[in-house]
Order: sequence, then C-alpha cells, then structure tokens
Amino acid sequence: MNKEEIKKELIGRYKYIYENASFILAPYMYQQTKEERERLNRELKKLGYRDLINNKLLISLKALPKSLLLDLESFLLSDIPFKEGNLYKNLEIQKKNLDY
Repeated sequence: MNKEEIKKELIGRYKYIYENASFILAPYMYQQTKEERERLNRELKKLGYRDLINNKLLISLKALPKSLLLDLESFLLSDIPFKEGNLYKNLEIQKKNLDY
C-alpha cells in the first residue's frame, strides 16, 4: 500500500466509527431509575448543590467490555482492510437485526 491508500483507509476507519457510534455504544447504555436520580440529588445536596437533575432521567454508559475495546483497537490499528475485521462484520450483522 502506498501512502495515499493508507491515508484513505485510516480516514475510512474513523469515518465508519463516527457514523456508527450509536450502533456501537447503544447496547451499553441504560436509563437511570427514579431511585438513582433521587439518590444522586441527595448526594449533590450534601455537597451544596441544588437539584441539578430535576425530573429528567439521565442516560448513562455502562462499562464497556474488554472485547469491544479490543475490537475497536484492532479496527483502528490493524493492517487488514477494515471491512474484513470483526468489528465491521459483527456491527453490519447487528444493524440488520431490528431488535438491536
């Protein structure tokens, strides 16, 4: 591969992650419960803050599994074309699944 091809491949990888970030992270997101919001508000009050959360429930990110982080690392840094990597193949399959 020459320098231009490598540059295009790297740009393609980052573009793919940017365009598919919601598909990559969605399985690891969860909505805060009312009890969690109330507990957080109590903790904030103890620290001198007023209710910062009000009536909205926050969307939070769970800890990402090591396998996803390794797939992301491989996707970005490996020398195989990104469309042949695990992350790309698995994500394209999941995107076709309506439940996903």
